[in-house]
Amino acid sequence: MQQAINRSFDILEYLAITPEVPKSFSEIAKSVDLNTGTCANIIKAMIKRGYIEKLDHKKGYLLGKKIYQLASFDGYKKDLVLVAKPYLDQLTARANENVSLAVLKESSRILLAHTVSNNAIQATTVTDKNAYQSSTGRLLVALLADQEIEKHIETYGLPSPNEWKEAATKASFQKEITKIRKDGYCIQESVNQISGISVAVKHQDKVIAALCLYLPSFRLSLLNQQQLIEDLHHTSQQITAGL
Repeated sequence: MQQAINRSFDILEYLAITPEVPKSFSEIAKSVDLNTGTCANIIKAMIKRGYIEKLDHKKGYLLGKKIYQLASFDGYKKDLVLVAKPYLDQLTARANENVSLAVLKESSRILLAHTVSNNAIQATTVTDKNAYQSSTGRLLVALLADQEIEKHIETYGLPSPNEWKEAATKASFQKEITKIRKDGYCIQESVNQISGISVAVKHQDKVIAALCLYLPSFRLSLLNQQQLIEDLHHTSQQITAGL
C-alpha cells in the first residue's frame, strides 16, 4: 500500500515537470520504474479521482483539475474551473491552439486550467509564473484598481527590463497599463518566442481571472489576430454567463 502511494506521488511529480506536455503511458511507467500492470492500475485510480487527465486520441496524460483545485483552493475557483473547462475545450477546437485560465496571486500568475491543441509544434508554459512575464499576469495587474496597482508596485516593485522592458519605469509602466485597459486585451511574447493573447473573465463586474490563447510566435503572424481576440472575448462571456 505504501509503495503504491509513493508511486502515485512519483507520477504526479513527473507530470508536473512539464505540465503542458502530455506524457505517454510508457513514458510514465519508465519514469517511475513500474511494470505496466501496476502503473495502469494507479493511473486508472488517479484519473477517477481527477488527479490525472487522459487526453483523447492517445495523446497522453496531464495533471488533472483536482491538482489545480487543491493548489488554488478559493471557493469560487473550483466553480470557475468546472464552468470554464468545456469552453476552453471548445476554443481550442476552433483555433487549434492551446488555451489557459489563470489568476493573480501575489506577484505570480497561477494556472488554473488549460487545454492542448493538436499541433505538432506546441507552446508550453508553467503553472506558476512571474506575472510581469505573461500576458495573463500583465492583464490581471493592469485591471487592478489604481490603489491596488500602487500597492502591488510598493510590494513587488516595477518590472525589470528582463521581465517587461516596455514597463520598466513608472511612466512607461503606467503607459502600458493604460494601453491594456483601453484595448481590453494583452499580447505578450516571451524570450522563448511564445506569444499569448489574454482577456479578462468577470463575475458580477469583478475581474476574477484571465483567459489566454498561447502559441509559437511564428504561427501568430499567420493568423487573424482580431478574430482570435473576438473569440477570446466570446469565450470569456460564456464563462461569465455560466458562473
